[in-house]
Amino acid sequence: MRRGKLEIMIDILKIVQRTEATKTSIVYKANLNFNRADNYLEALIDQGPITKASNRYLITNLGAGYLQKMSDVREVLEAPTC
Repeated sequence: MRRGKLEIMIDILKIVQRTEATKTSIVYKANLNFNRADNYLEALIDQGPITKASNRYLITNLGAGYLQKMSDVREVLEAPTC
């Protein structure tokens, strides 16, 4: 099954949250090519969840908040129903 834009952006945020990441490490860990990675990284920087310092990408407080909210939503959706 193909990942959608949201899943790819979440993958990138998780990678950047673990450690300051270079574009190359993001490409390999997120299983993207460089062109697609450029598009997603540019969008994430423009929207505020990540920032770029030198050649490394860092998660912002906004990005960490997004990941927490996604985790909360996933937890609710995966909870057993009565």
